[in-house]
Amino acid sequence: MKHQIDVYLNKIDKLKLYEENWNGYGSEAPHISTIELAKFYLLKIYKYTDIQNLVVLPSPDGGTVISVLRGNLEILFEFLNEDDPKLVIVDKDEWISIYDLNEVDDDFIKELVAEKGGTHE
Repeated sequence: MKHQIDVYLNKIDKLKLYEENWNGYGSEAPHISTIELAKFYLLKIYKYTDIQNLVVLPSPDGGTVISVLRGNLEILFEFLNEDDPKLVIVDKDEWISIYDLNEVDDDFIKELVAEKGGTHE
């Protein structure tokens, strides 16, 4: 059986097959740079969690998104074609926090996504 991380890395690689207007609403296809950045951050995320509650998808704004569900939070790692990468934290109570992902350290990512019971470090 394929290792879990390989499945997600393959999902990200398949985003290279998307073409312009992939959703019928004129969205840009993800650029190779956003796909590679998403793979880099997926490997970081994987160090701290088993990634069972993770989704990889193209962004309707043009780019790549990794979504991690953790309790009441949806944690979005957004890699947009025409913008700096963002970390967006959405609480089910509807508050939102947005960070420049370039300014977020690994400890903060670990605190957000880590599950009780250990990591892959």
